[in-house]
Amino acid sequence: MKGCSKKKIAILGGGVGAITAAFELTNSPELREKHDITLYQLGWRLGGKGASGRRKVDGDVERIEEHGLHIFMGCYENAFRMMRECYKELDRPEGTPLRTVREAFKPHSFNYAEQLYKGEWTRWELNFPETRNAAGEVVMPGNTNHLPGAITYLKRIFQWLSQGITSAHEQITAAQNKKHHLGPIAKLVEHFKETHLGLISYIDEIIETKQSPSLHQTIHDRLKAMQQHLQQEVATLDDIEIELYRLILSLDFTIANLIGIFRYDLFFNKFETINHLNYIDFLRECGGWEEMINSPMVLNLYELAFAYKGGRASGVDSSPDLEAGTILSGFPHIMLGYTGAFMWKMQSSMGDTIFAPLYELLKRRGVKFKFFHKIKKLHVSGDQISKIDIEQQVNLKNEAYDPLMPIHVKGYTQPFPTWPSQPLYEQIENSHEIEKHNLESFYTTWKGTGEITLEAGEDFDQVVLGISIGSFPYICEELGQTNSKWADMVANIETVQTQAAQFWLKPSFSDLGVPGEGVVVACFTATQLDTWADMSDLLPDEGWPESEVKSLGYFTGPMVGPSQAPPSDQTDFPAEMEKQRDQVIDQLIADRLTQLWPNYTGKAEIVSQYRRCNIDPSERYVLSAVGTSKYRLKSGESGFSNLILAGDWTDTRLNMGAVEGATVSGMQASKAICGYPEHIVLPSETLL
Repeated sequence: MKGCSKKKIAILGGGVGAITAAFELTNSPELREKHDITLYQLGWRLGGKGASGRRKVDGDVERIEEHGLHIFMGCYENAFRMMRECYKELDRPEGTPLRTVREAFKPHSFNYAEQLYKGEWTRWELNFPETRNAAGEVVMPGNTNHLPGAITYLKRIFQWLSQGITSAHEQITAAQNKKHHLGPIAKLVEHFKETHLGLISYIDEIIETKQSPSLHQTIHDRLKAMQQHLQQEVATLDDIEIELYRLILSLDFTIANLIGIFRYDLFFNKFETINHLNYIDFLRECGGWEEMINSPMVLNLYELAFAYKGGRASGVDSSPDLEAGTILSGFPHIMLGYTGAFMWKMQSSMGDTIFAPLYELLKRRGVKFKFFHKIKKLHVSGDQISKIDIEQQVNLKNEAYDPLMPIHVKGYTQPFPTWPSQPLYEQIENSHEIEKHNLESFYTTWKGTGEITLEAGEDFDQVVLGISIGSFPYICEELGQTNSKWADMVANIETVQTQAAQFWLKPSFSDLGVPGEGVVVACFTATQLDTWADMSDLLPDEGWPESEVKSLGYFTGPMVGPSQAPPSDQTDFPAEMEKQRDQVIDQLIADRLTQLWPNYTGKAEIVSQYRRCNIDPSERYVLSAVGTSKYRLKSGESGFSNLILAGDWTDTRLNMGAVEGATVSGMQASKAICGYPEHIVLPSETLL
């Protein structure tokens, strides 16, 4: 960069990581004076794996079509901070839907898991506590400068253990015809009380002295004794009531994890030191009860991370694969470190809640958006990206493409900016030729209208690569040929294709026999669509007449398929996967919905449906498979002097596919370029 000229930054891709980098690089007038940013995006919309669109169904109905089920967790401090700042600065006029961040997100705390118990499926309900401010509002994340320390989480867990053991004792004491069990359970309670007090004091001493290996062994041994007492006691029970059974599973789960913390000395060793273990093997190694390991408590973690290599065909032939250190680091943060509410539901699509306001704000800040620009190849010279080949997909009638489609939502005076499910063809030349092709598909036969090449030093000074890692075998070959660490990352970080379904139904979910409102459910059966959520609160936003549609359900899950997306010349691959997807969804409708919705009477109750499979390289979900995090590169350590990385596939400490991980990566990308933001909220790498 010469003199006072702005640094030219080319951002490739428009997912969360890329958009966050653009947000942070322009997050003050001073930064905007330093950076000239152009973002290149395939097709007509931003969002990456979080992109969504609106499709006119009938009359005033503009239904939302998502890539899948997206919900913000209450621990997403960085993502919420960005969205709070975005909505505040954007300052939409009165009468606009989602005018404020409070209107855009609503707290959600009631969920349940499907559990097989004594041959029948039952609901394991979970209602997470909420925290409110003086005005009675649930406290919103995004205003925290640092997370509670892992030690704080550990002490909370020990306190819960104390309450849980006492509760188990009380339940068995109160049960009829169980008197012969009271002696052993009473001994367990007394043993735990003594152990619990000792453990808390030992932990305090460890914090004080910073190293006490003998104390670690003492705590480990006491936990093992506690575990043996509990499991021996369970073995004496002929018949366990389900609530007590779930409590015992929870206790065993907690104790096994605590044993692992002390066995592997995670007070001082980084969590990544146990990433050579699959989490379920870690629990077995720590003496966990097999029924606990196969319970929703553990399987739900695998579902959360789509952690099945090659997809999940059934509970028998699936391959659950999840790094122990990654989940052990993140799980307490998710369960105990949330702010206000456990989950926060977006009050429109992810595209319209997240990416539309971010697009409007970034455009106002001076970021230039080049839609319909398909990245074909990154070229290397020495330790730099020298050129970028891009396919120009269409010719526009005007200089720039205006991607948002204003719709009118009942009860609001101002139009609502939304993303359409198809390009706005009136802005495109010769659109009749293009309408037959999917310009977002890796497998499209459309060849575009021309090629352009960006040159280092002329068109860009630095590149932010925000495209997901599944695309790298096809656009970054030269990087792997030049840099062995890059080659190792691409070869070892695994991805899986996913699928989703949305059902609009005549009856309400309460009429269908579903408890609570807006429930989010994890199910564990032989299906590839094993998680669903009640998203009925979006119906007014879509414009459905209440007499016609009363409920909306979203389903998602991993999809069986190849470990890597096939090359683009295999143009029959999408049709094959769509056929497979339809078989899965048809089976769900025929066999499963009555299990989930007891009063469901058949397909006739489904008014409309949307089916999707995410099979393109950049759409595939990034896995946290055993032993792979060590191959992830940090945002500022790509191995190339002018290349910065942004996406949930980078090393962020939150090495799971999630909005928060991608947000952190985008922040780290900005920091690598300009030093801002100075502070990023992250969990610790060890317990201390």
